[in-house]
Amino acid sequence: MRLTVFIKCLKCGTVNRVYKDRLAKKPVCGKCESALDPRRCSYDVPLDLSEETFEQEVLKSRIPVVVDCWAPWCAPCVTIATMMDKLVSDFKGRLKVARLNTDQNTTIAGQYEITTIPTLLIFKDGILVERFVGVVSEPDLDDLVDKWL
Repeated sequence: MRLTVFIKCLKCGTVNRVYKDRLAKKPVCGKCESALDPRRCSYDVPLDLSEETFEQEVLKSRIPVVVDCWAPWCAPCVTIATMMDKLVSDFKGRLKVARLNTDQNTTIAGQYEITTIPTLLIFKDGILVERFVGVVSEPDLDDLVDKWL
């Protein structure tokens, strides 16, 4: 299995997954094609999911996963996004935090009946164990996550 790192694009803000062995080859952002700075590798950002990566990153994860279901036009999703960033560092190594753009990933959104955003899904051992719809307070989010660790 190849080791990966995450690099946030300074131009568009997209978090890119880059194989560690490719860092020397000047990686570029998958969205805007700007050069990525390998010195900005981070594990402290939520992972952007797609229909291609959902199974591997969520259903086959060895640790619990919180999936933030969002869309770019959703104002309450911005509130959740800042809490997701904090959640990554607070539970580092014990929890995977990911984001799923429901506008771009309609198959998964339909499969998990995401009809309102923001919606948080918590998976443990590949099984959906918790669903929370709407904006949650930071202490309630921590309690929600603690329950499944």
